[in-house]
Amino acid sequence: MTEDAARGNAPGAPRDATLAALAVVRGYHQAWTTGDVEGAMRYVADDIFCRAPEADFRGKEDYRDYIASFAPELTGIGWIAEMVEVLDEEPAEGVRIALFYYPQTAVTSTTPAAELFTVRDGRIAESVLAFDRIAYVPAGPGPASGPEPASPGTGGPSRGCRRP
Repeated sequence: MTEDAARGNAPGAPRDATLAALAVVRGYHQAWTTGDVEGAMRYVADDIFCRAPEADFRGKEDYRDYIASFAPELTGIGWIAEMVEVLDEEPAEGVRIALFYYPQTAVTSTTPAAELFTVRDGRIAESVLAFDRIAYVPAGPGPASGPEPASPGTGGPSRGCRRP
């Protein structure tokens, strides 16, 4: 007897659920990163919960507004990796998919972002998003009093810091 059959699942059910969840996340990500926010929402549960650097969002409407505020800034995406985890070895509990990528904008093309999605019942139910917000803020004019301070030990301008 296979492990799937012993759990009462059809053969391949956990793998099938994992592949289906991966297709959901890929479809969602492809849609929003190409500007199709409404298309991306087809993959999102009505009661989605999202934890983002600046706030938590609950519900599809708030999540749509959040994604729509950033999508127009994208000029491209650079992929790093994706990972999959079946929760408690039972697809009913959800499948976690982690994406790591470079959201490319006019300001940066090398600042990484990570998203951890939980897919349940064929929709994204949870999202945890991590990125450096400051890296996406355009640099303002430097101080009137002189050049940017040097990084310790380099003698050159500090890197990775943006002025408000």
